[in-house]
Amino acid sequence: MTSKINDLVHLANTEPDYSTLQFLQWYGAEQHQEEFLFKSIIDKIKLIGTEGQGLFFIDREIGALAATKEKRTSSASMQ
Repeated sequence: MTSKINDLVHLANTEPDYSTLQFLQWYGAEQHQEEFLFKSIIDKIKLIGTEGQGLFFIDREIGALAATKEKRTSSASMQ
């Protein structure tokens, strides 16, 4: 997928299509954040395992992250 996005960035840059280029840069930044978040969740699960109270705390943390992201998305779309 990354190579396809890079191809689109190159095309938008050579056209020049600055609106698309700006969108793709935003999209890449969002993807990077999501991948970082996912990796941190996986690392925590590896650390605590899949038994006992650890999963409860991870589930609670993921729920809080989702709620925070929902608030940011909702407030951004209202502006």
